[in-house]
Amino acid sequence: VAGSGRGGALHAFEPVSSTLNMFRSNVCGNGTDHDWAVTPVQMGLSKESGHAEINVIEEGWGGNAIIAAPRHTIKRTERIELTTIDEYCLANRIAEVGLCKVDAEGHDLFVLCGARGMLMRKALHVIQFEYNCRWVWSHATLFDVFEYATSVNYRVGKVTPAGIEFYQEWDEDLETYVEGNY
Repeated sequence: VAGSGRGGALHAFEPVSSTLNMFRSNVCGNGTDHDWAVTPVQMGLSKESGHAEINVIEEGWGGNAIIAAPRHTIKRTERIELTTIDEYCLANRIAEVGLCKVDAEGHDLFVLCGARGMLMRKALHVIQFEYNCRWVWSHATLFDVFEYATSVNYRVGKVTPAGIEFYQEWDEDLETYVEGNY
């Protein structure tokens, strides 16, 4: 999301074509009058640009992922384009992002790594990402996030009912792979 005040801009990344079409129909084509400029983007975010195969378990399902959970039956794969937050912001002249919500089904750390330039410039104010068992298949941990956050001078906190619970440092008790938002 870029912008300030009541209005703003929402850049919604969805690499799976069928899910993006659902988003366009539900959000962009519903005739709702809102103060936001909504830009659907048919790309995935990662640590570098390129292409990947995404596993589609079900059309429109939130669990479609680059690295599928072993227990899921893959319906089909789709070749997708990848970019980074840094590259996208540069190409679209986005100088500042207030909030970046990442829900990349275990690919979240790779998305964060693709925002290094924005983070180093403090041009990305808040990133919220999901942490869960899907990280296992990506071979990523919260320890990796803490190391990365330290390298770009950011703090890590967990979203709780009472607010954001910030951590001074990583602790092994955090590595539960239980669904959470950080």
